[in-house]
Amino acid sequence: MVDVTRINKITRTEVASAKKPYYSDFYTNFNAHPQNKRLAKYVNEESVKRSIRNLILTEKYDRMFQPEIGCRIKSLLFENISNAISEEIKKTIDETIRQYEPRARIVDIIVQANESRHAYDIYIYFEIINSVNPVALNLTLYRAR
Repeated sequence: MVDVTRINKITRTEVASAKKPYYSDFYTNFNAHPQNKRLAKYVNEESVKRSIRNLILTEKYDRMFQPEIGCRIKSLLFENISNAISEEIKKTIDETIRQYEPRARIVDIIVQANESRHAYDIYIYFEIINSVNPVALNLTLYRAR
């Protein structure tokens, strides 16, 4: 990484910054950080992981002014557990992430049916754009009434 020095426009001081991508998202409950009293936020990998998790758990038409954003995963959870449904869940998750999360590049998605718990264990492996380290996200989706 090469450090680039820039001058802050407000304070006129030199600031060293790295060319590392920086992504951030606020916590959904808008809690203040306990030390600096600013809004707490997720950064980099945690931000992208949280975004992917929210996309998967959001059903279409759940968002007020963005009805097209979402995934039809909840309807698939009530189907009979089979390999075909596991492949359909994998395909749906892949399409959703490719369409709505431009910061992530999918490496692999593994969907394992867990019949005893009536759930699916999902393992998503992806890379963040402009980063070389792979990131893993593990989810367990249950049937909920």
